[in-house]
Amino acid sequence: MAFEGRKPARPLTTAGVNIDWVDNHQYLGVWLDSNLRMREHVQMLEDRVEARTNILHSLTRRSDGASHAVRKVFYTHAIRSIIDYSAPCLILASTANFNKLERLQNRSLRLILSAPLWTKVLNLRAETHLPAIGERIKAITAELIVKMSHSPRPFIPPARVFAAAERDPALFTKKTWARDAAAALREADILETIREKGEDAPHPTFAPSHPWRPPLPTTIHD
Repeated sequence: MAFEGRKPARPLTTAGVNIDWVDNHQYLGVWLDSNLRMREHVQMLEDRVEARTNILHSLTRRSDGASHAVRKVFYTHAIRSIIDYSAPCLILASTANFNKLERLQNRSLRLILSAPLWTKVLNLRAETHLPAIGERIKAITAELIVKMSHSPRPFIPPARVFAAAERDPALFTKKTWARDAAAALREADILETIREKGEDAPHPTFAPSHPWRPPLPTTIHD
């Protein structure tokens, strides 16, 4: 798959076998398209979330249904977790695709609270203490950048994000992952804090254990 451009005229050849160019491909459970707009992946999320939302709907029966607290736990663990897994990639999604994910969550919030259709979305989020999907995706992406920037390993994404943060958004308008991640750090108001803190250094007295050292015994008492 060729990103951000036309497909090459010649096929890719490996060990004498021609590999055709494709418009999208699934990698580690995430569907990537050639324009990096996450259309195929959002469509896949819609199908998976819709199936699990139907299960949530069955928990809202008046006779033998679950409580609001149980419904919320089911949503956060069985439905929203599907979106959380690919959140750092979904930050590239277009506004239309973000709105699709928001509508999926809004339906689940109404099922959790047994709220009528005319209930405002802001009230649904306030009652369930759940943020908007777009805000959560930005928060997870910012958290990932924080972890990578504080790691002793030389990760490339934080350096690109910090470089994108130095550019004027009014001049550099092209939508890129580094630009959107830098915007997420600005909204969280942690960009300068990350730069000042730097890498997390181990304690001076810390000594890593040898790989051949046996693990500590664990005993369970009755």
